[in-house]
Amino acid sequence: MTLTIVDRFCKNGEVNLQYLDNGEAHENPLPLLIVPGAIENADDYLPFLQTLRRRVVALTLRGRYPSEAPASRYSVEDHAGDIAALVKHLALEHFALYAFSRGVSCALAYAVEHPERLEALLPW
Repeated sequence: MTLTIVDRFCKNGEVNLQYLDNGEAHENPLPLLIVPGAIENADDYLPFLQTLRRRVVALTLRGRYPSEAPASRYSVEDHAGDIAALVKHLALEHFALYAFSRGVSCALAYAVEHPERLEALLPW
C-alpha cells in the first residue's frame, strides 16, 4: 500500500497550524495523533507516518515553523487548544495521543479537558 502524506494547515483562532496526515484508510482503525517536543515539528515524525499501518497525524504546535506564532505570549493551555482545534478540524471522535518531551504537558492539558475522546495517552 502506498501512502500519500499531505501537508495541510488548520486554524486555532488567528494562528495557522501545520499538520501532516497519512490518510484515512488503514488496517488499524484507531488514529494516532502526535504532539512533538519543544524543538520539533511534524516533519520529524515522517517515519511514523510512512510506516505505521494506521492513520497518523502529526501536529506542529504554534511557535514552531511552519506553524505560526501569535504576536503575544502563549501557554500550555494555548497548545492544548491547538490540539483541540486540530481534533475538531479532522472530526476525530476517538484516537490515541502520543506526545514527546515538552509536548507531553500539552497533551496532558488536552487530556484533562477531553478524556472522552482518548483511547490511549502515550507520553514519552
